[in-house]
Amino acid sequence: MQGSDYDVELVKIHEAGWHHWTKFVLWSIISISVLLLLMAAFLID
Repeated sequence: MQGSDYDVELVKIHEAGWHHWTKFVLWSIISISVLLLLMAAFLID
């Protein structure tokens, strides 16, 4: 078992997880901001 190959696999897995996490965070922020905008529109009216 070579250390370099193992490190490359770990980096690939880490990058994939990082991209998935950032997508999840972005979607949660967008959905929360949309909900806040809808609530604000109802309150202003």
